[in-house]
Amino acid sequence: MARKRALSVREVDAIKKTGVHWVAPSLYMQVRPQGTRSWLLRCSIDGKNHRVGLGACRDVPLAKARDEAGRCRLAVRGGADPRPPRRTPQRETKPAVPTFAEAAYT
Repeated sequence: MARKRALSVREVDAIKKTGVHWVAPSLYMQVRPQGTRSWLLRCSIDGKNHRVGLGACRDVPLAKARDEAGRCRLAVRGGADPRPPRRTPQRETKPAVPTFAEAAYT
């Protein structure tokens, strides 16, 4: 199988079809039905495939997305996880509401 060459800025701008399109090694562009576009990094962490968002195409130029994808690829090879840390659920941060029995006997 022949290796693909990375797409140019013009080729990326010409993509209009909804879906996920290969742009460069580990870098994909997602086009949604509404017409919005975003960059995705595809990587394998602990044997599971993940897609990490790198930002909207209107905010992040192709060159910067390629650089970021390259940095993330190197980080994954080194054992790091490029995914942003998960937020704590709101339920854990709110104080517990007392039950009726607790409120009545205090």
